[in-house]
Amino acid sequence: MKFIKSKKLFGEYQFHIYTIEFQKRGLPHVHIALRVKTVNNAPIPVAEIDNYVCARIPNRSDPEFSDLSDDDFNRLCELVTSIMTHKFRHFLSLFFLIF
Repeated sequence: MKFIKSKKLFGEYQFHIYTIEFQKRGLPHVHIALRVKTVNNAPIPVAEIDNYVCARIPNRSDPEFSDLSDDDFNRLCELVTSIMTHKFRHFLSLFFLIF
């Protein structure tokens, strides 16, 4: 957050909220929502934000994965989808726990 605030990556920083969660195997990750001032309150283009923040399931056609064997690429996809993605059923149990 210090970097985002000091470098004004998306505009002049106003405030943020965040929560830290832990995946199945204890891997931490954070969800952050931040508000920045922009010219005329215009929305920031998604493509501009994606230059700094991006999360995605690996795609075989991406050049960054071209040197991986099929076995390694399949293992990477398996790891990402089994460890690093949310399952809908967890959301439902959390929803009913809160409300």
